[in-house]
Amino acid sequence: MQPINVIPVTEFTDFLKTNGLVIGKASEFVGNMEFDLQVKRANLKKLKAATFKQVLDAKILPVKSKTALAYWISEGKFKEGETYKCAKTKRLMILTSALVRLNYL
Repeated sequence: MQPINVIPVTEFTDFLKTNGLVIGKASEFVGNMEFDLQVKRANLKKLKAATFKQVLDAKILPVKSKTALAYWISEGKFKEGETYKCAKTKRLMILTSALVRLNYL
């Protein structure tokens, strides 16, 4: 049987502090995640258009990937003019008014 090594509590807490770590209940972190989602959704409402990443990060749609979202567009889930390609960034954008129309925002 191997001997058990013990470190002082102060050394352990200093290690946590220097690495930016905390100890907490999982339920507290789940609450923070839900709050973050609410903030992302509120920020989406303020925008005129959103990128695929912004829409997927807010978890407002039943799809979880950019490919599935692109499929929605190709299938006509969004009306013509509710999506466009940004000239500056070359990213496909979705008007937030379309998300409101579909009752996702």
